Amino acid sequence: MRSGSAKGVLTGSFLGLTLLCMVTGCAVVRLNSSGLDSLEQERYQEAIDSFTRVIELKPKWHGGYVNRGLAYLQSERYEFAASDFTKALELGGPNAGVYDRRGLAFAMLSREQEALEDFEAALDINPDLGQAYFDRGTLYCSMGRADESIRDLDRALALFPDWTQALVNRADAYQQKGMNERALEDLNRALELNPNHLLALEWRAGVHFNVSDYDAAIADATKAIELQPNADSYRLRGMAYSKLSRQQEALEDFDSAIGINPDSGDAYVERGTLYLEIGDTGEAIEDFDRALALIPGSLRVFVNRAVAYHRRDMNERALDDVNRALELDPNEPSALETRAVIYYGLGRHDLAIEDASKSIEIEPRANTYAVRGCARVATQQYTLGIRDLNRCLALDGENAQALHSRAKAYIMLRNPEEALKDINAALRLRPGDPAMLSDRAIAYDKLGKHDDALADARQVIELSPEYARGYAVRGAVYLGKGEPELALKDLSRYLALDPENTSALSNSAKAYALLEEYEKALGAATKCIELGGKVDKEFLRVLKEAVEEKAAQDAQPGRAAPQ
Repeated sequence: MRSGSAKGVLTGSFLGLTLLCMVTGCAVVRLNSSGLDSLEQERYQEAIDSFTRVIELKPKWHGGYVNRGLAYLQSERYEFAASDFTKALELGGPNAGVYDRRGLAFAMLSREQEALEDFEAALDINPDLGQAYFDRGTLYCSMGRADESIRDLDRALALFPDWTQALVNRADAYQQKGMNERALEDLNRALELNPNHLLALEWRAGVHFNVSDYDAAIADATKAIELQPNADSYRLRGMAYSKLSRQQEALEDFDSAIGINPDSGDAYVERGTLYLEIGDTGEAIEDFDRALALIPGSLRVFVNRAVAYHRRDMNERALDDVNRALELDPNEPSALETRAVIYYGLGRHDLAIEDASKSIEIEPRANTYAVRGCARVATQQYTLGIRDLNRCLALDGENAQALHSRAKAYIMLRNPEEALKDINAALRLRPGDPAMLSDRAIAYDKLGKHDDALADARQVIELSPEYARGYAVRGAVYLGKGEPELALKDLSRYLALDPENTSALSNSAKAYALLEEYEKALGAATKCIELGGKVDKEFLRVLKEAVEEKAAQDAQPGRAAPQ
C-alpha cells in the first residue's frame, strides 16, 4: 500500500476519532489535550510522550491507546500503532473507527488479509463509514484488485462527492484496467477541487504519458515540480522528453530524479534505457547494474541489460540476463524476442525461430516477426521469411531491418526488381548503411546495371573501409562486368579475412576460369563445395576436363616446361 496514500487517508480523520477519547481529571485532561495539539501540529514524538503519560496515569482508558496509536500511525511506526489499537479494542470494545485505523496499520505492514478483516469489521459496525470504504478501496488498488477498489471508492465518493484523494485513488484503479479516459475524468475533477494537488498532477501526467500525449504529460509534471521538486515528477517528465526525442532534457531530468532520490531504482532504469537508445551501452549497463541493486529481480532490467550486452558482443552475459528474465516469467514476449535476437546474431537461427514463434503466439509484434523473418531468410526459407517480413511491415512500415532482409530474400528468389524497391526504402531510413549498399550493388548487378552496382560497391569501401564484405561485392560486380583481374584482386583481399566464405570462393573460381587458370579455379570450386557451398555441376565438369586436358598436354614428351 502506498505510503503517499496513507497521508491522504489520514487527513481530516483525527477529530472524528479523538472526540470519542476525551477524559476527565485535571492532569490526564491536560496531557491528553497537549498530545492532541502536538498531533495536530505533526510533532509526533511529543504527542507519543504525552499519550504515554496519559496511559501511565489511566491505564484502563482505551482512549489513551487510540490517540497514541494515531500518533504512531502518522509517524509511520505501524507495528506500535497496530499494538495500541489492539489494546484499545480490548479495553473499549468494538469500534468502527479503531478497526479502520488498525486495518490501515496492517495494510502499511503488508498484512493485507488482517487489514481486510478489520475494514470489514468497521463496516459491519458502521456501513456508512466512508473512511473504511476509502481505505479498503485503496488497499484493493495496491493489491491489483481494481474492480473491488473501484466499487469501494464509488461508495466513499457517494458519501463524500468532493473527496479529492478518493478521486485520485479511483483514477489509479481505472488506470490498472486501462480505462485512461475514466482516470482522466477523476483526475481532472480532483484538480478542479484542488489545482495544486501534487499526486493528482503526477498521476495525470502519467495518464497523459500512457495515451501518448507527451506535451500534456510534460506540462503536468512541470507544475508538480514547481510545487515541490520530487524524483517521480522529474522521472516522468524525463520519460516524456525521451519519447519526443529530446534526449538531453530527458537525461537532465533523470539526473535530477537520482539527485533527489539516489535510491530511485526506476530512475536508473529509465536513464539506462535512454542511454541504450542513444547507443551508450557502457553507461546503460552501469545504470542497469544500479537498478538491479535497488530492485532485484526486475524482469525489464534483465532484458534491457541483455540488449546492452548483446550490442557490445558480450553475448554470454546477454544470454545469462535474458535467461534470468525468462526464469521470472517464461512467457514474457519481450524476453523471448530479445533472446531470439541474440540467437540470430550468434547464427543459431533455429533457436531464434523457436523463441520468436513462441513470442508471436503470446503477443504478435512487428519486431518479433522481423526477427523470425530474418532467421528464416538466413536458413533459406525465403517464402516463409517474406511472409513474416510482410507481417512486420504491415505493423511497422518503416522497419529498415525487415525491408533489407526481404530484399535479400527477393535477390535469392531472382527477383532483383522487388529487391531494389525494398533496399531503396531501407536506405531512406538508414542512409549510407554499408550492408544495404552492398546488397543494392548485388541487385543492380543482377539487373545488368553494372555501373550502378560498381558505384555502390565503391561507396561502401570509401565510407566503411573496415567493412570487408564491400570487397567481396565489388569483386562480384567486376566479375559481372567481365573484368576478372580486378575481381580477383578484391576477392582475394576478402578471402584473406574470411577464407571460408563460399560465395567469394565460387566467384573466385569463375574469375580464374575466365583467365584460363583452371587449376586455381578447380581448387576454389572444390573448397567451396567442401564448405557446403554450391557450384554449378556443368561448370565443375568443364573445369575438371580443362584441368585434365592441361595435365595431359603437360605430360606429352618433349613439351617445354613453362619458363
